[in-house]
Amino acid sequence: MTKHKHYDTAYRAYYAISFSPGKRAVSACNYFDEINKEFTELGADERAFTKFESLFLASLNAKSNCMSPMITGPANFPVARMEKMNNRERARSQEMYDFIDKVKKAIDKKNNPLNEIRSDDKDAITKLKEKLAGLEKSQEKMKACNKIIKDKKDNKLERLTEILGNEETAKEVLKPSRYGVIGYQSFRLRNNNSLIRTTKQRLKQLEEQAGRKSIETRFDNYNLTIEQNAENDRVQFFFDDKPERAGIDIMKKHGFKWSRNNNCWQRLWNNNCMFSVNHYILPELKNLK
Repeated sequence: MTKHKHYDTAYRAYYAISFSPGKRAVSACNYFDEINKEFTELGADERAFTKFESLFLASLNAKSNCMSPMITGPANFPVARMEKMNNRERARSQEMYDFIDKVKKAIDKKNNPLNEIRSDDKDAITKLKEKLAGLEKSQEKMKACNKIIKDKKDNKLERLTEILGNEETAKEVLKPSRYGVIGYQSFRLRNNNSLIRTTKQRLKQLEEQAGRKSIETRFDNYNLTIEQNAENDRVQFFFDDKPERAGIDIMKKHGFKWSRNNNCWQRLWNNNCMFSVNHYILPELKNLK
């Protein structure tokens, strides 16, 4: 099996702070690949990939300067210097997490101006139905325009204006792209169709969630209780004791935020959240043991 290109850097990062630097390195590399996959699916530009890789490596390099007395031994342990190094590592990691959130929010806002519909909005289902209707109408318009452009009749501008309701917009559609393509390019249709599918899935999910009940699960091995809170529409992590720094980093990395009011780590309850809990967070917490 080919070794991940950042495995050695990740291994060095955890060498002096973990009893299992190999497992932690693999987890870090998996996270790197996970974010890159998300960026690819979202259609992020090359600058986002480059910047994320730079911040990811900066975080690992900062971590490589940190040490744990449980690993290196307490004798002559440089407490003050390590506190400085730990603060620096936390700052580099937070920069990475903030950048990831920034990229996702920017792309979501650009592609889905109506997608700021939160699951806990009491009118979310109505708003999603309105959004879906708009997306489907847009898809039909683009397909109809492309059909007009491809046929041999001459009155294309007039017919396009009738569909689009604006002559200037119709003229723009008739202008060749940088690749010489006239009309709506295939990626526009694919992206919009993808949004239609995503919106339908989210609508179905919210309709199913409307009648769900709270679920509480105890994990004694982690000294942890997880509550899927239907009333607050949140997944909440209640640790018996404050987790170590590595545990806090895991929660932050996967979108959980500390709630002072509820005294827990929480995130909006949706399918993506539960996927992260089951496939990433719990396995990563296990590796800390």
